[in-house]
Amino acid sequence: MPQSNEILEIAYEQLANFLKKKSQRKTPERFNILQKIVSFNGAFQVGTLHEELKKEKYLLSKATIYNAIHLFEKAGLVECKWYGNKKLYELTIPANLRKLRWYEGNCEIEMNIEEEEKEEIVTFIESKIKKKINRAFFFLEEDY
Repeated sequence: MPQSNEILEIAYEQLANFLKKKSQRKTPERFNILQKIVSFNGAFQVGTLHEELKKEKYLLSKATIYNAIHLFEKAGLVECKWYGNKKLYELTIPANLRKLRWYEGNCEIEMNIEEEEKEEIVTFIESKIKKKINRAFFFLEEDY
């Protein structure tokens, strides 16, 4: 499982690229909110996120948090899920979604997978299984 720092780096990079592409500001509030989201293990509610940020002395309104999360959804960083009547959010970019790693002997080899390549792979698999894939994680396992 990738380390939290590794995921945070990728999340920061993806957010920065998205903000630049959309000509939006890189505010410290957005990056602080994203950092807290990365620290959660799994789904979270906005109220919980707000309370955790308050504990760390970040004085942000829920409106600011909702706006940031909406932006993160557009950037592909976060997705919304409904569990019963609860609206939950979850980080969508663990580091292993963007990197493929394998070992040859004692050497670790790493290859970046671009979003377009990931989409091509998913489309190919969908055509073979004749089903729609909603979320794909890429892992490589090899027997030695």
